[in-house]
Amino acid sequence: LLMSADSDGGLRLATIDSDGAVTQEQGRVDPKNLDNAFSVDLDSTAQQVLDTFDQSVYRTARYIIQMEQDSSNKYHSTEILLMHDNTNVYMTEYAVLRTDSALGDITADMIGDTVRLLITPSYNNTSIKAKRLIINA
Repeated sequence: LLMSADSDGGLRLATIDSDGAVTQEQGRVDPKNLDNAFSVDLDSTAQQVLDTFDQSVYRTARYIIQMEQDSSNKYHSTEILLMHDNTNVYMTEYAVLRTDSALGDITADMIGDTVRLLITPSYNNTSIKAKRLIINA
């Protein structure tokens, strides 16, 4: 099995023979499906959009989210798994770790063709870092 990067940053998989010649293409892994990272600094406690994706392209997403409120030494990490059925969004939150109280409430919805991951921070000046694994519809 040969793995090689392509010009778009994706990963191409192929079977090769003993001479190194490609005998069969196995497919391509899109980098967007591997490790989309984002970082947001929230300066209010109003509900805000953390991430969005097109419901016609993607069906399921998993997030690992880290929230920090450094000024009060509070940290909160969680995992989110969500999917949609083109009408409703279904979400579960698990693996929750907190040094103190929750730093935010996470929800999801769909507006038109866009699935949104939302947060309502518990405190001003909350920093959020997250990684997303997303799967095509």
